[in-house]
Amino acid sequence: MEESKLQKVYLVSGLPGSGKTHFSRKLAKQLKIEFLDFDDNLNDLISEHKKEFEELGAEEFLAKYSSLRYEELMKRVVEKLKTGVSLIACAPFTSQINDLILWEKLISPLKQFDPNPTLYWVSIPPALRKERLLKRSNIRDSQKLVDIDQYMTQVKQIPPVIDHIVIDGTD
Repeated sequence: MEESKLQKVYLVSGLPGSGKTHFSRKLAKQLKIEFLDFDDNLNDLISEHKKEFEELGAEEFLAKYSSLRYEELMKRVVEKLKTGVSLIACAPFTSQINDLILWEKLISPLKQFDPNPTLYWVSIPPALRKERLLKRSNIRDSQKLVDIDQYMTQVKQIPPVIDHIVIDGTD
């Protein structure tokens, strides 16, 4: 009888500019596994809905499409897991990591592959996060950058209520 290969799912969370993608890439290289990013298809989504993006602004547009984007990410994760690989999924997971019901709903389709996905939460000091947001000047951050100081006071780093491993994203 052939022994089944154990798969592992790593979920990487954190605020914008915290270093989620950087950490995910490093971890993927170290573990020799693939990673999928929440923003992989963002430019396509914005291009497909350019007028709406311009009318709503980045924050409202991203909020409107958030559920759809998470569904799409999790579908991509499940499709990859069906091939027998382990992988990393990188996204803010802001609502999910602070609500046990939303978390269970998010990871439910993953549990057939990994009964206990690992959550990494990337955290950095607010001043460094502000610096990174300003430096990267990404289209998804455009409204944040209009009044970055107000944004920074409104969006606080709140540790997940879910079991997690804290990652220092300062490197």
